[in-house]
Amino acid sequence: MIPDLFMNVAILLAFLFIFRLLFHDRLSAWPWTLRGKMAAGALHGGLGVLLMLFGVRISGSVLGGSALIDHRMIALMMAAHVGGLPSTLTAGAVMIGGRLVLQGSCDTVFLTSAAGIAAAALGTGWIAEHIVSYWKGWAAKLVLVSVVKILVLNIIFGTQAWRILPMYIGMLAAAVLFVASFLRHMNSLEQERRLNAFISELIGKFNASDSTSDIYEITLRELSKLFASETGGVILVGEHHCKGAYLIRNGIFAANGLTYPLSGLGAMKRIREGRIALYSDWRQRRPRGEIDEALYRQGVLSSLHIPLIYKGRTVAIINLGSGHGGHFTDKEVRTAEKLIPVLSLMLALKDAEGMFHSITQSGHDGIVLADSESNIVLWSKGAENLFGYSQEEAVGSPLHIIIPEPYREAHRRGMERHLRTGEGRVIGRAVELEGLRRDGTVFPIELSLNSWQTGGVAYYSSIIRDITQRKRSEEEILLLKQELADTLHHQEGLVLKFKKVEARFVYTMAEGMLLSRLGLEREDIVGSSPETLVSTAQLSLFLQKYEQAWQGERLQFEFKIGGGTFLASLNPVASRGEVVEVVAVISDISQRAAVEEELQESEERYRRLIEMLPDGILVYAENRIVLVNHKAVELLGGRQREQLIGRNVLDLVPAYAHEAAREQIRRIYEERTAVPPREKTYLRLDGRELEVEASSAWIAYKGKGAVMTVFRDNTERKRVREQLVEANERLRKLSALDGLTGIANRRSFDEAYEREWRTAAESSLPLSVLLLDIDSFKAYNDTYGHQSGDACLKQVAHTLESLAEPRGYLAARYGGEEFVCLLPGAGPDEARRFGALICGTVRDLGIPHVKSQAQPVVTVSVGTASAIANPLSAGRELIEQGDRALYEAKLNGRNQVVSAGG
Repeated sequence: MIPDLFMNVAILLAFLFIFRLLFHDRLSAWPWTLRGKMAAGALHGGLGVLLMLFGVRISGSVLGGSALIDHRMIALMMAAHVGGLPSTLTAGAVMIGGRLVLQGSCDTVFLTSAAGIAAAALGTGWIAEHIVSYWKGWAAKLVLVSVVKILVLNIIFGTQAWRILPMYIGMLAAAVLFVASFLRHMNSLEQERRLNAFISELIGKFNASDSTSDIYEITLRELSKLFASETGGVILVGEHHCKGAYLIRNGIFAANGLTYPLSGLGAMKRIREGRIALYSDWRQRRPRGEIDEALYRQGVLSSLHIPLIYKGRTVAIINLGSGHGGHFTDKEVRTAEKLIPVLSLMLALKDAEGMFHSITQSGHDGIVLADSESNIVLWSKGAENLFGYSQEEAVGSPLHIIIPEPYREAHRRGMERHLRTGEGRVIGRAVELEGLRRDGTVFPIELSLNSWQTGGVAYYSSIIRDITQRKRSEEEILLLKQELADTLHHQEGLVLKFKKVEARFVYTMAEGMLLSRLGLEREDIVGSSPETLVSTAQLSLFLQKYEQAWQGERLQFEFKIGGGTFLASLNPVASRGEVVEVVAVISDISQRAAVEEELQESEERYRRLIEMLPDGILVYAENRIVLVNHKAVELLGGRQREQLIGRNVLDLVPAYAHEAAREQIRRIYEERTAVPPREKTYLRLDGRELEVEASSAWIAYKGKGAVMTVFRDNTERKRVREQLVEANERLRKLSALDGLTGIANRRSFDEAYEREWRTAAESSLPLSVLLLDIDSFKAYNDTYGHQSGDACLKQVAHTLESLAEPRGYLAARYGGEEFVCLLPGAGPDEARRFGALICGTVRDLGIPHVKSQAQPVVTVSVGTASAIANPLSAGRELIEQGDRALYEAKLNGRNQVVSAGG
């Protein structure tokens, strides 16, 4: 019998391989209608008949005749796995018919066997349609088939059946385990293949899309098909609210512009943390948000909520729903987890493409890319404006069309040297050169050049700026400096510069007509000390004033020389916070008004020149300004960015130009295009008109469409510096938070405690602290693992913060599994009540903890301490009292509150 049953197993194995080989492609797209399921059942029924042919015929039946021992029941279980009840009923019918043909007569043994097949067909089919778990389903089918087989064989052979039943049932169980494992493995491979194919197709559609919003639409459509959901939607997540983007219901797609509060989705908290939310059966557990209630009324009974993450935060949610409870399971969650990185990556790529396009199409500077053959491969709008060549004319042309003749040979040699040795004299830095326009004119440029390699091919990128105006400004500044030097030399007074060298003040410059009146030459002063200029009687006054100036103080004082009265103004010059020299202006007081006026005019001319900055930048969404740089604030007559943020951009446009401005903004949004630089008139905040050259382009700003307008500005370094300050401020704020739980860390608590202690001490107010510890946390980590331990810490921390923050208390992580709460103004009773609230709330979370010595769930022990703050004490003993009370709470059995002093 054993060899025949092994032959049955071999036939099953051959069938599985042949079935997968012949029907692999068909199964992936098989329309599982009733007809399809019955066809699969017939095929498995044929397998059962084949197994009968190789079965073992055993005589000795108490009913008369003989019986077949084989593994046809496994074929029946396979049919249930493939098509449920329709497949098993069909397979059972085929097997009964085949058994009748093989036996040739309809005797009692046949009828008993047929009844067993029918019972097994009904049972396995029902199990397949009602037990979702894969292994539980196979186990249930094995138990059912085993019971049926035992009953049938007992009816046919009586007590003699137990001579073969143990061996038969054992081989049946082994064969079922093998078949189930094989099918599980093949299903996993097939699901992985389908998912990879889906991702490949999805990436292709993403690449063909035009914008971020298209990605949302494509994602919703494709995921609805993949997960066979009946309803779905895309919700964009903001800081304080969320907004609907798209809806799909029963295959009908529509736009949705409704705005909802963040509480509208019950799963919002989990989703904003970047985690998928699953509600498999709403009849057992469902979200309770406003949107969820509306969907529940529409018949949704199962839902899956998938976050789309960009730059570390959730920017959108894909919501999928079904009217069948249990439609979405952990299997769909695992599939979605594999898709999230792809979706987030494509979102980032589309945003980067939009930013790159806006930079190349709206800037005043030219951006040019060339290959190793010195052929142009990219030509920006700025380059068109600088050199006069259109993009169609420039791309593919040799680079020398924009290089003046005297520079071409040097350019050729430099390219050859860089390709041969990797050495580039101008690569990686900004240099001043000359450019050649299409009309043949040569103009000064500033070139920033870099190189990189892709696929073994060298490329060169350059940012080119027209510095004609800057050169003119430099010439004017040089003239102004010369004019200033001449003014200083011929003025009636005296201008001195001095430094402190080895505790001694030394003059480094002396200019002015006053030198000759004092009978001195410039060479007499430069390099000497104050003793050369003033008498011994006045020396102490000068040294005192010079020292004050060297400490950074600006001051004036009067003194007399040769019968004349003079005014000295000392102005320290600082670099990196330290005084490096002092400028002293000495004037005859009678001439002071004229000298001051002349100096003021000179300073005003100098200020006008050095404050010539290139471009102002405005970003606005829905006509409201959301981003503005410092130069734009200055150009528009403001003092702070807040004066512009939130304003309607049309407030900066004269009334007669409103219609044209609206039309331009509408076209930019609809076509997502750029407007080249044009002369425009803006309105300053004081109502005056300002003539500007401005260009605008569509950009993606914080995941949404916006318009960026650039008008003449040169504050790049200032913008970078402001960003650095902002980054440092963010870093400072992050340093006050615990890296795991996201609540305040110990350092933040210590600072707050010292501050609150001082405040309470000033008015003799009470101050309380609570120290709490998660009970048996090491055992929790040992039982559930450190990842679950981290999740437990986060959940407890968030619970503490939600209880403390509304009451004006501070919750912080003190170290490991220990937390602390600071209760300003709270006395012992309030501290104890709050501790009891924490104990109960954490316990009610119901986090399982089978190794806890207190409860089968996670609990905390709390120690409280209260005191009237005293200005003569630092207050550290209050924390020590709370720590002792916590220790006592743990000794008393945990999961309780103990207050210091009883």
